[in-house]
Amino acid sequence: MRLIVLIAVAGAAGAVGRYVLSGWTYRLLGESFPYGTLAVNILGCFLLGSVHQIGQQTDLLTQETRIAIAIGFLGALTTYSTFGYETFRLLEDGSWGPALASVATHLLLGLLAVWLGITLIRVLMGGG
Repeated sequence: MRLIVLIAVAGAAGAVGRYVLSGWTYRLLGESFPYGTLAVNILGCFLLGSVHQIGQQTDLLTQETRIAIAIGFLGALTTYSTFGYETFRLLEDGSWGPALASVATHLLLGLLAVWLGITLIRVLMGGG
């Protein structure tokens, strides 16, 4: 039951983080492209790579904490369903260029962000 509560609390924090970061990004860059969704998804990829690498290299995070962060916080922060919906809407509107750019950007930057998170933790903590 404790793990469920931790996931719920972390999920609430992730949802608020998503709302704040996405909104800030849209205000900064506009709404002509799904920048807010991209920002939270790339940050989520980076953080998930970092958290898993910390878990593999150290005992700094308990398994319970890693689960709460990965499933709760990052599960609520990242927005795959929103990504799918926004991409569908772009395609439906005939905006094939922005739709394809969004898919490619999410995929490439997401993978890069996971790699950066893992690499950063390896460099900071040595080895791995």
